Amino acid sequence: MPKNPSDMDLHNMAWTISSLDMAIYGNPIRLDYIEKIMNNYEKKYSEINQPRIIASLKNIERIMLDRIYTPVIRKRLKILNYGTRTFLISAIIVAFISLFYRMSWLLYVFYSLFILAVLLLLLNYIVLKGIDRKIENLNDEDYLKEKEFIKSINQYLIDLMAKKVKEKNANPRDYRIPLKSEYKNLEIVSRSTFFRKYYTAIVKIQP
Repeated sequence: MPKNPSDMDLHNMAWTISSLDMAIYGNPIRLDYIEKIMNNYEKKYSEINQPRIIASLKNIERIMLDRIYTPVIRKRLKILNYGTRTFLISAIIVAFISLFYRMSWLLYVFYSLFILAVLLLLLNYIVLKGIDRKIENLNDEDYLKEKEFIKSINQYLIDLMAKKVKEKNANPRDYRIPLKSEYKNLEIVSRSTFFRKYYTAIVKIQP
C-alpha cells in the first residue's frame, strides 16, 4: 500500500509538468500558479530558475499571439464556439419542448439545429487541427529555443517526480500527466484520440 495515496506535492508537480508542456503549444495556463510553484521549487532545487522560466513562458505566449493565434483566428474560433453552443443548447431546448407538445415540425427543427451544431463542431476541429500543424511547423528561432528550454525543465521535473514517487512509495497511476510532447522516463497509459489532442502518462519507477 502506498504511504500517501494522495500527495499534494506530487499532484502539483504533475499539474506543473502538464501545464508547461501545454504552454509550448499555445494552450492557456495559470501563469500565477506556475510562478508560485516555481518560486517554491527554486528554493529547493538549484536547477530551477523561476524568473527565466516565467520569461520563457511569456515569450512563447507572445510568439503564439503574433504568429499563430492572430486576431482573425481568435475571432473565428470565438464565432465557431459561440455558434456551436448556441445551436446545441437550442436543439436541447427544442427536444425538451417536444416532450410536452407533440408537434411533428419540432422534430425537424431539432434535427436542423443539431446538424448545424455538429457541422460547426467539425469546422472548429478542422481549424484547430490547422493551428496544431502550424505550431508543429513553426520555424521561429526564438520559439524553438524557448520550446527546448521548457522541455528540458519538464524532463528535469519528470525525473525528479519519479524519484519522489519511489521515495514516498506512492502509486504513479494516482498522478497522471496529460502531455503533447515526448519525454523520457514515462509510461503512456492512454494515447491521444480524435477528440483528445494529448496523451496521458505516468512516471516510470526505476528498480
